[in-house]
Amino acid sequence: MIARPSQILSNKNKKISDTQKTLYDIILRPLELVNFIYNVSISNIMKITICGSMAFAKEMLEIKQKLEEQNHIVIVPTNTDKYADGTIDIENKWEKIELDVIRVYFDEIKKTDAILVTNKDKNNIKNYVGGNSLIEMAFAHVLNKKIFLLNPIPQINYSDEIGAMRPIILNNDLSKIR
Repeated sequence: MIARPSQILSNKNKKISDTQKTLYDIILRPLELVNFIYNVSISNIMKITICGSMAFAKEMLEIKQKLEEQNHIVIVPTNTDKYADGTIDIENKWEKIELDVIRVYFDEIKKTDAILVTNKDKNNIKNYVGGNSLIEMAFAHVLNKKIFLLNPIPQINYSDEIGAMRPIILNNDLSKIR
């Protein structure tokens, strides 16, 4: 008869046969280790949607690569690669309407654990957060998703609204994403 692991571990006063101990060491300890490693590694993986002005497309792709190196699953906006290489150079409302960008990105945010807003300097505003990013932050907030800001909250008309969503400020340190 083979004893259960709990019996082997809890019955310190009883003599454990060499066969029982060997079977435990060969079969169950490796399974416990695999389970532990799986749970530790999977618990740190997040699915993250990157948000921000398309003026930061190159930075978004760099951040995506860094996060994927940390084993995260990362979503970036449609055509980010085209904005990054200059194929598309200006965001416009007609493209947003035609591609239904706001609704499509809302659906992406619903499927993820968090959003990361790439708020960098733009239009003479330090750590700029634009209209679309504010909308995406609101979506994430209402859906109880984590909100990461790459840099501190900008000093703009809606700074209080951003602060009320309690974003996690990374100070450009992606290793803080958990």
